[in-house]
Amino acid sequence: MYAIYGNLFEKINAYHSGVALYNLNGGPNISLDYFAGPTLVNALIPENITKDSQGNYDLTWDTYGLVEVTNYINETYWSKRELVMYGFTGLQVKQFLSWVPVYNQTHPIYNLFSIASDGTSSKVNNFFKTILNNNLVSSSSSSSSSDIDGSNENQIIYQNSSTCDDFVWASFNAIYQLGGTLVGMQSNPPKDQITLLTTGEPTIVDYNNATQRDQLASFYIHLMDLANHKNESALQIFEELIGLFNGTFYCYINEVYYEMYLSKSTPISFTYQPTPMPSGQRDSNSIKTLDNCYSKSSNPEKSFLDRFSKVQLIFIFIAIGLGTVIILYLSIGLIVNKARGKSGTNLIPNKKLWISIVSKFTDRNKYKPLLFENTIQ
Repeated sequence: MYAIYGNLFEKINAYHSGVALYNLNGGPNISLDYFAGPTLVNALIPENITKDSQGNYDLTWDTYGLVEVTNYINETYWSKRELVMYGFTGLQVKQFLSWVPVYNQTHPIYNLFSIASDGTSSKVNNFFKTILNNNLVSSSSSSSSSDIDGSNENQIIYQNSSTCDDFVWASFNAIYQLGGTLVGMQSNPPKDQITLLTTGEPTIVDYNNATQRDQLASFYIHLMDLANHKNESALQIFEELIGLFNGTFYCYINEVYYEMYLSKSTPISFTYQPTPMPSGQRDSNSIKTLDNCYSKSSNPEKSFLDRFSKVQLIFIFIAIGLGTVIILYLSIGLIVNKARGKSGTNLIPNKKLWISIVSKFTDRNKYKPLLFENTIQ
């Protein structure tokens, strides 16, 4: 990591986090983590900034957020810190794994930053809050971001981040809502949080406006240049950017650019502090899963007919039909033969035919048991 990013993440205490599922019955273990692709830098800086013959800039991005699922746990990689959090059943594991793709669908882009007011503003545009605030973030994430940088109660959260830690806390919430039992944890685990603190609401940049697009290009060109200085930390880079652009900062979130003015006293906050776990009444219906995935509840008791395939049912009905015909045939035959004055075994209709059929299956000279042995060495 250092060879790639240098001191860029000097203020961050943990580079990566994930969820590991240990199978207590000796089956396969599973690890899950959410990462920025192709690299974290791609989530911060455009892939290309080009300029046409008329002097117009164009910015292109290659970035995404992806949940990676593996059927093993790399004990060497996940070595810095390990917390045993929850115990849950195989059914709950299946439900959880069917929730993961839904989470990724609603979090397709890795977003390193949360965006919040610096606490001096008390008004918020509800429309802006609706389009930016990620309402699908788990209740645990929402509660942890209510005072995202430790500021006063007037702080407004404009945007939640979408990082590996956010995925972990959303997973905690999903597991809890599905009935997971908290075990082996004495205190709330710490969570990384990077927050941009603004003096007012971010505004959407009109990318089709040449002047605004030029400002975007200038900002990211300087950011790319500063990020190449491996001896500088993220905080130093932000300080330089704030100086160059007089506090103006831009964020690219879900294919939309936002302009904001960062607080001069505290433009960015890096925190690594205990964050509350989900609690209260559980609601498994709040966890959305794939429609074609495993059911959220135990399989209902199947009826007798549901336990057989269509082919099996056909043979069953044929057998029942034949049995009914035979019983009717024998019953009517017995009545007729009794009326004719017959008695004993002579009451059986077509007695000689039935004796002949039975004798074929009881002739030991024709049917002998065979013993097959495995002769392969």
